[in-house]
Amino acid sequence: MTSSRVVLLILALTAYRILLLAFDRTDLFVDEAQYWMWSQHLDFGYYSKPPMIAWVIHLTTALGGSDSRFWIRLSSPLLHGATALALMHFARTVTRSARIAAWSGASFVTLPGVALSSVFVSTDTSLLLFYALAALATARLSTLHAVRADVDIRMGIGRDMDRSGERADPAPGRPPATMIAPGMISALGLGLAIGLGLLSKYAMLYFPVTAALAAHVVRRSRLRWQHAAIATLVAFMTVLPNLVWNARHGGATFRHTSDNIGWSGFHLHVDRAAGFFAAQFGVVGPVIFGAMIAALILTLRGRGTATDRQLVILSWPIIGLLVVQALMSRAYANWAATAYVAGVVLAVCHLDATWKRGLWISLALNGAVAVALPLLCAFPETHLPGQPPILNRYLGRSALSLSLADQARAEGLTTIVAEDRDILADLVYTLRGSEIAVRARPTGQPLRNSYEQDRTYAPLQDGLRVLLVTAEPFACMAGTVKLLATIQPQTGFLQGRALTSYAADGRCLRP
Repeated sequence: MTSSRVVLLILALTAYRILLLAFDRTDLFVDEAQYWMWSQHLDFGYYSKPPMIAWVIHLTTALGGSDSRFWIRLSSPLLHGATALALMHFARTVTRSARIAAWSGASFVTLPGVALSSVFVSTDTSLLLFYALAALATARLSTLHAVRADVDIRMGIGRDMDRSGERADPAPGRPPATMIAPGMISALGLGLAIGLGLLSKYAMLYFPVTAALAAHVVRRSRLRWQHAAIATLVAFMTVLPNLVWNARHGGATFRHTSDNIGWSGFHLHVDRAAGFFAAQFGVVGPVIFGAMIAALILTLRGRGTATDRQLVILSWPIIGLLVVQALMSRAYANWAATAYVAGVVLAVCHLDATWKRGLWISLALNGAVAVALPLLCAFPETHLPGQPPILNRYLGRSALSLSLADQARAEGLTTIVAEDRDILADLVYTLRGSEIAVRARPTGQPLRNSYEQDRTYAPLQDGLRVLLVTAEPFACMAGTVKLLATIQPQTGFLQGRALTSYAADGRCLRP
């Protein structure tokens, strides 16, 4: 496997994903529709996420002149392709092996998690690119530092003191040891990558923590303090607008992130922790994750190289922390995505040294998934015998929104009020540009989502009669209520659930 062939593989797979995206028939998932809504009003922060995802969607939809699903999702395969290329450079810098670099790029771009993330739009896509760029910049800076330290030792710098105790002049023509210009660009790039990563998702914080741990354990991964200081300053200045936004909005994104952690006392959910760990075999494939486990065991036994130790520290603490998170509360499988920037390189190093055939087996297994997933999105009704469609949760959303719009028009109503974020998200997207306004039902409780923050129903502005869609029985003594329909889909994201729609007096919606 050569680097040139892998670059062609990355470009071909990216083009394939983009082509199949044009035939994708799945509805926008709730998060995707929410990100699109944010992209209509650019800001430095939003209710539950930093702003990068909205900026990216705004860019792709502006370039395409369309808010279609294709243009909303276009960034995902492009960013993952760029991440695979960055990962190759990172692997080459860390391992000094073109073969490891090539296999790392091929392995990453075909990961099942990357394949799934390439057909939908998520905050992980830009996060992983900036994570890989930060890892690359750090590797270059640590290499520069190691080379300079080696030169210092060989030339006696640091011990060349004259008899008065003062440092002697360095060798003629040699720049002083404190010179930082050779690493300035990489230091600036590191800070910018960390800052932009934080504007993508706060999981970027894993990087400076694991990089600091690696520098403590593995001497070759250390940076000059000047470079670290520059990177820290640039990262802080890059993320500062988001910090200001949060300060002005009561720490909305921070509060949501804290709520997601969800610790409330000491509880041990062994089943959730085991489920999260097992899910990682699906996220990166059984061969890659199995190789990561084997490399971890060998390293803990003292049989790993310095590179192995560095890659283990850059990956496994993230997975370990999230296993604890799942044990105490919950953790979704994709939360460990950042671990696989270094984790893939670690697995490739182990397989190349112990089981080269495993690299080809992994590429075949994961490659099959990478090819199949875009096709599955083009035929989303595909299902196993006796089972609902595999992509059931991505179906039925726009159909429900259009049905509710028809009911509203039949009653002469111009406002739809809902209380479920899934329903609100698609209503806002599917009914964009129509005469029907979409509003969240007021609850009188702390805000739970962006719709309650920005689109809460207000009778004086939104009309005194509305179409209300709810999962609970509804009655009101303050005004008239008319039952319109009971909705019980046999397939799609609402399968097994029931909704009821009413034409209701707005006074009935007071908290």
